[in-house]
Amino acid sequence: MADWIPCSERLPDRYGKTLVTCGSGVWALVMIAVYSSPMGNSPRFWIGDVGADTFEDITDRVTAWMPLPERYRGENDDK
Repeated sequence: MADWIPCSERLPDRYGKTLVTCGSGVWALVMIAVYSSPMGNSPRFWIGDVGADTFEDITDRVTAWMPLPERYRGENDDK
């Protein structure tokens, strides 16, 4: 699995879902966020559903990120 990448070091190279951590120490929160630039604005980290009240820009709270791991594939899954 990849290591955490501090936002101060660099941001994702491409748009899509990422694993992010907000805060640090005891109160760190880990969640999946979308890194994108809706309406042509600069890229940001978002959570929630686009167009819904739950859609929120969390960029200022994200301290680090990493690519999502590959999904689990069992013995019988197609390769």
